[in-house]
Amino acid sequence: MEWVDKYTATKIDEGSYGTIYVIDDDPSHVIKSLRPDYTDPEDRRRILREIHCLNELKGNPNVIEIGDNNSHAALPWFVMPRATINLHDYVVKRGPLNDDDTIYITRSILNAMEDAHQRTILHRDLGPSNILLFINNDTIDFDVRVADFSLGRDYRKKSKQLTRSTHVGLGQDDFISQEQYDCLENASSLSDIYSIGALMKFMLTGRSPLRSNTTSSLNDIIIRLMEHSPNRRPNNIAEVSGLIDRFERIRSPQRVRMTFQEIGSAFSSEQFLSEENIMDLTGFLTKENRLNIKYNEGNLTFYNYFVPLVESPTDLIQTWARQVSPSNVDLFMDRFQEQLEVIVGQTKWSFSSMKDICYFLMTLYPIDRLKPRIAELITLVYSNNFNEASNSLVQIITSEYDEDRIIMQIALAISRYSNNDRVKKFIFNNEDRIKHFAFIEAFSF
Repeated sequence: MEWVDKYTATKIDEGSYGTIYVIDDDPSHVIKSLRPDYTDPEDRRRILREIHCLNELKGNPNVIEIGDNNSHAALPWFVMPRATINLHDYVVKRGPLNDDDTIYITRSILNAMEDAHQRTILHRDLGPSNILLFINNDTIDFDVRVADFSLGRDYRKKSKQLTRSTHVGLGQDDFISQEQYDCLENASSLSDIYSIGALMKFMLTGRSPLRSNTTSSLNDIIIRLMEHSPNRRPNNIAEVSGLIDRFERIRSPQRVRMTFQEIGSAFSSEQFLSEENIMDLTGFLTKENRLNIKYNEGNLTFYNYFVPLVESPTDLIQTWARQVSPSNVDLFMDRFQEQLEVIVGQTKWSFSSMKDICYFLMTLYPIDRLKPRIAELITLVYSNNFNEASNSLVQIITSEYDEDRIIMQIALAISRYSNNDRVKKFIFNNEDRIKHFAFIEAFSF
């Protein structure tokens, strides 16, 4: 179906291969469609690649959200939110940004690109016009979204080049690495890291990163990111985040670290996590906790680890998880699983409290990328004779899900317990309520 069969919209912009239309009855959203006058099949491949990448990254709070879309149309198209302004125009309008604003925007870009790189997606065109800002005039905060993944490719595959040379203007030359400029096929995740350094320099100076200097203390980080040799740059996005974390710790030597309880109390009253709160909370949630592994040390495991989490404000950890890098969330889930696997075999704690532990896990379930992991942990608990997990497990297997990928991931996660008699019986008893056959088929062998 062509977009004109579903929407009435007005053309507002045109790029090298795509046209942008604002939806007449919903001006907060636009349609991006392949240009009607395209003649090069490569242009079609570009928008198809963009639709694929955005669908892969759907749910990341710092990637532009893809809505209704059709990659099979004569002119492929998709719907996305209409940004207030892009980063280029924002900096030109406001002038150079301070360190805090630069760090805030950079962290958002890092969050998007860490997720992309974990899925082996490169951007290869990280320039200021592709960083979109959504500004709420009622607050000082704004959302940052990375857009235009049309140059992206899966760098584990020897796929055909999807774009013309950057020499003819498809890349934003001042923001691309030398190896990518020489040959697009040489681009790697390290090339995106170079571009992030160039973006930081542009934000701090308001000028081309190749023709400007900055006196900001962030310049040491920028120099490392923009090293001519890829091998001298940080190895991955997590290392870049670590450099910024270290910078913030060093520049605030008098800052007093807040306890977990103090962060929770502040969040309860303000419903907001500052950068300092996020940093301190990340430390508590990802540190390697001492495991109380003796059979009768369940009280220590429960009170030292689970009680602070269970008694924390309902949205605290969910809010944190949506604002930090995926690697930090994964590390927290690793730590949680370590403690959970220990406590299921321990005594000296009230087994009825497992219901609260499962309820806590389910507060994170709205985050799509965590659904498979949480489904596995809830099934693990139930398989160990904890009926307290039953309500959560019912919710998992009887809910409706929009994305096939998530359904498959959840089904594979719970299928790890396909040989457990309790879990098999549970699936059988609830079969009439299950919406997706994948959850039944996971236990059909």
